[in-house]
Amino acid sequence: VSYNLTDGDVHDPGSTIHFSLMHLAGVEQPSHLQVGLSQPRIEQQGPRNVVYWSTTGDNSRLLGYQVDIRRDGDREWTEHGAMTRVEPSQSHFRQSLGPVPVATYYLRVRAIDGSGNTVATSPSTSFSVSCQTPMSPENVRLDRVSEDRVRISWTFPTEDPACQTYFFISGIQNGAPISHRAPGSERSYDIEGPARGDWRVEVRAVNSAGSGPASQQAIFTSAQQSLVSAPRVEARGNDLHVEWRSEGDGRGVFGYRLQFRTESSGWNPYGQIVPYVGDNQDYSQTLTGLQKGHTYAVHIQVVEPQGIPPVSVPGGQTSHIFPSRPNQQWSVRIRAKNSAGHSAWTPAAEVRTPPGGELIVGPNIAYRQGNPIITWQSRENVDDQIESFILEWKTTTETEWRQHRNPIPFSGWQRPYTIDLGELPKGHTYQVRIVVRDRNRNIAFTSPIVQVQTQSTCQPPRRAPTNLQVSPIGPTQIRLTWAPLHESEWNCDRMWYIVKYSTPKNQGFKNLTQGENSVVFESDPYTRWSFEVQAANPAGETQWSRTETAQTQDASPGPVVDLRVQPVGPDRLQVSWRPPINPNGLITQYEITYQLVSK
Repeated sequence: VSYNLTDGDVHDPGSTIHFSLMHLAGVEQPSHLQVGLSQPRIEQQGPRNVVYWSTTGDNSRLLGYQVDIRRDGDREWTEHGAMTRVEPSQSHFRQSLGPVPVATYYLRVRAIDGSGNTVATSPSTSFSVSCQTPMSPENVRLDRVSEDRVRISWTFPTEDPACQTYFFISGIQNGAPISHRAPGSERSYDIEGPARGDWRVEVRAVNSAGSGPASQQAIFTSAQQSLVSAPRVEARGNDLHVEWRSEGDGRGVFGYRLQFRTESSGWNPYGQIVPYVGDNQDYSQTLTGLQKGHTYAVHIQVVEPQGIPPVSVPGGQTSHIFPSRPNQQWSVRIRAKNSAGHSAWTPAAEVRTPPGGELIVGPNIAYRQGNPIITWQSRENVDDQIESFILEWKTTTETEWRQHRNPIPFSGWQRPYTIDLGELPKGHTYQVRIVVRDRNRNIAFTSPIVQVQTQSTCQPPRRAPTNLQVSPIGPTQIRLTWAPLHESEWNCDRMWYIVKYSTPKNQGFKNLTQGENSVVFESDPYTRWSFEVQAANPAGETQWSRTETAQTQDASPGPVVDLRVQPVGPDRLQVSWRPPINPNGLITQYEITYQLVSK
């Protein structure tokens, strides 16, 4: 044992010093205060974690409540956040936990008295903090580092390493699609390739919870002159009509590709390439089959012929392999040659190489009347690689994936695929993904995981509140209290109370949505009040409680009105009046004062 003396002097170094343990932090001390704490309840909404608890007994001499947490596997409790101060009239409390790292935790609440001692400790409760779908990277930009290198950079907040975040970079380089993957610790990535030309790149963050929305597109071009005007978009019913005009010297242009995107998806090519017909000409294309309720961005991509010098192969050869990149469209012609000359070119044969990256756009989650809806869409020109889609799901605590219903046949890329997940058991958090099968029933692609929350199915509360008590607070206020329902009687994850009140002058209702079990009303003196209370949740209400009545206290009466004095003979006067408009109680007598003014 070692000690430090912080006050005073030791006069006899050889004397014996005795120590007494007066207080041990976090350990409940014996106390005459009768205070009880309910088991805390954790409410989680995305990254937000809020703890709720209730108290019973005498809290008038408490200083406050301290929240403690510990990780699963740790032995020591640690104080989390500032102490919540006591409010004498309050029995329900809440505290935001702020940012909490991804892990499983245990949480408890301690009641602290004025001496800093723990006089009551709640039962502990457990909760898990999971990774959330990441937000969109910001400030994305492209810079030319050298003639054969372009750097893309972005800003993004630091995420918990347990979420295994990485960045997916996709876009167009001189008409050819590109895709790269960068570690979650990086905020830039160098792309090798000719730095000149047209670059259009976007970045999205992906972690174990799923894929976040794509960033704003970064554009870098070394072209000296624009080849196409800004598009003009006009809504026509459920369709978007897009018009643009060719500009500059476009004799090397092959055609134009219209691309569109939503706020949460990457760029998607629409339809076929619109052929180039000349400079300073008007072009148009109509987007059909779009989802309602979304905001769309469109741009026009100028497609140039990706020609290469002709390749000569020996006369005895009947096949040849060209190097290519994923998802590239090729047009090939061939002619024969001998010592006398050459034949005519054959008609062009076209083919596209398979994509090397994602086969679908999404998935994305929306909620309709509380039910989660998942949607996705296949990429263009992958028809020969997709046979069907399978939706798989599991809870955050399970390891095995489950299949949702039957496989969904592939029916083209033009329209999205949608599944209502309302049949999943309520009140849980799920991980969902889309598995793509090819024509051989093999897995061709697995989408990022998205997080889905289902709301609990509620029933009306089990019973009406009981033990109503009404007590006046002087002549101008009256207090109503009742015994709150235990959380097991809520039949839902939230509940509130409705108070019905009436006086001889008015009546009405008051909703109490913060867990209160008492309310104070302003009143006139000597006024009789009647109260009833019912419990309610999103599913309905209970019956009204028994009626309780009480009356506020008396106050001094208001002034007497209409005082009149008149003679009723030579030797008598009659005084008359009307009672006060606000008697503020029962009038027991009147006092009259008088004096003789003249003889």
